[in-house]
Amino acid sequence: MPRHETSPKQLARPGLLVALSLLAVWPAWADDVCTQNGVTLPGCNWVTTPGLTGTHLTDGWAVYCPQQEPYHWTGYYAKIVDGASSSTFSVGEHYGSEDVLGKGDYYWTQWLGDGTLYIQSGCSVVSQDGNCTNTDGVCHPDPGCSVNDRIQNCMGSNCWYEWAELCTNNNNAQYWCSRAQGDTCCYSCPAG
Repeated sequence: MPRHETSPKQLARPGLLVALSLLAVWPAWADDVCTQNGVTLPGCNWVTTPGLTGTHLTDGWAVYCPQQEPYHWTGYYAKIVDGASSSTFSVGEHYGSEDVLGKGDYYWTQWLGDGTLYIQSGCSVVSQDGNCTNTDGVCHPDPGCSVNDRIQNCMGSNCWYEWAELCTNNNNAQYWCSRAQGDTCCYSCPAG
């Protein structure tokens, strides 16, 4: 079951939509938050906004990934419309406001009539900015190989370590490891 924490914010002026459109893209729509443009989010989970509604209203909403999947991947979101056609709503991602590790920031407009909008934001166990973005997200025990690029990440006062490992005795297998939950979890990083 998806876990969520949301935080509302109101966009002050209708003209702000024009400015926001210069900072974000209205994507070709995909209904699967975990797969965009043929690429599947590793270890995918998602958070969902509460129901959003308001004819001719433009508004914004931020959602935050849970500790178990702390990374929001830009562009991995989906809209779900209940009680109306999906064309009733437009949704865009406001990349410039995603200033926190696991934050997905969206703006939406309800153009016509009834219906309720839910925005799902994709979260992963693996950082989109890292060097292991094509893993299947399956947790493996630490292989105990040579450690590279050890870093510390924090969400508030909760901090954890992440690092890369290269196993030269196993066809140069690469892993990305994290100790986010107290236990070490390593993800294989296939070439490609």
